[in-house]
Amino acid sequence: MKVLHWYPNLLGGGGVAGAVVGLAAAQARAGAEVHLACYEGEERSLYGDRIPEGAVLHRIAYARRLHLGGNRLVRPPARGEMARLRDIGADLVHVHGGLNADNLWVYGAVARASVLSPHGAYHPAVIARARGVKSAWAAFEERRASGGARALHALCPAEAAAVKGLLPGAEVYVAPQGGASVTAARTSPRPPGAEGPRRVLSLGRLDVRGKGLDVLVKAFAEAAGGAGAPPMSLAIMGPDPGGAADELRALAGGLGVADAVTVSGAVDRSAVPAALAAADLYAQLSRNEGFGLSLAEALLCGVPALASDEVGLASFEFIARLPHVTVCEAGDVGAAAAGIRSMLGRADELRAAGSAAAEEVARFLDWDRIAAVHLERYGRLVYPEAAA
Repeated sequence: MKVLHWYPNLLGGGGVAGAVVGLAAAQARAGAEVHLACYEGEERSLYGDRIPEGAVLHRIAYARRLHLGGNRLVRPPARGEMARLRDIGADLVHVHGGLNADNLWVYGAVARASVLSPHGAYHPAVIARARGVKSAWAAFEERRASGGARALHALCPAEAAAVKGLLPGAEVYVAPQGGASVTAARTSPRPPGAEGPRRVLSLGRLDVRGKGLDVLVKAFAEAAGGAGAPPMSLAIMGPDPGGAADELRALAGGLGVADAVTVSGAVDRSAVPAALAAADLYAQLSRNEGFGLSLAEALLCGVPALASDEVGLASFEFIARLPHVTVCEAGDVGAAAAGIRSMLGRADELRAAGSAAAEEVARFLDWDRIAAVHLERYGRLVYPEAAA
């Protein structure tokens, strides 16, 4: 099987780029001939030196930038660039990131079959913000993709339901994103009965509304002030492109928990295992989270986790039923506070349960297993007569 992964913004890094590289690496290990293609840009290449053995990176030049209003733009490929991709002779092109006009050039033009991974772009909250424009675009994008056998890939059951609601006739399959390599933290968790406050941790971009960080701070304050609550602290770590740290500190101060809440900047990847190892509870209370890679990392390390029902990973029944995971309604401060109190009150018990389940979680989020799911679906699209 010869596979071409198309993600125009690959060189800019980020979560989608990491998912593309992880999947490509696993497919190359499985014996597929893997190619990746993206637009050449001014961004610093974060992934060019991490292309897995057996895969080839193709940097595509674009002719110009056409602005469509707001932050939307389309970049037509330069003359001859699509011919370069056609010459690869890929059996299938896997397109990453929905609602992106840059994708339209590759559908039906570089391979006879295609798969689209929206990566959260078809979430109802994303669609609703555009007042119908994006839903119409999604329908157009799906029709444009239908030049050959095609399917849509959802990262979780919740995303699959959203895609089906938007595009009822679409063929959809589900496969999670693989977990990052942070399992070293399993070897050195906080010792049971350790002195000091119980530690709640949140990792990720400081997007107050999208990530539900206001809900987290309010829930923490309510939990910490409850009768019989154990001493506790909250650490919120992540890049802060919009200056949200001051807003969160002010919120904590107004709720009387400023001394217990720490808001810091981005954490180097090498420091993530230690941060998770020190936590008694990981909290991700997002209002809109397509998958939740940070939650996956916490579970791989055996850390008990509190997640909102809008975190895509939590929509897998396997994840939601883990004994050290609690799922609450997004935006419900009272439910989140109750979850924090209850889980910190059983912190040692839940950490033991998390450590016991970590290997099973690792198998579920294993990139090689996930790559096999994709390759099996690719085969059905490229060779439908064999699948029949």
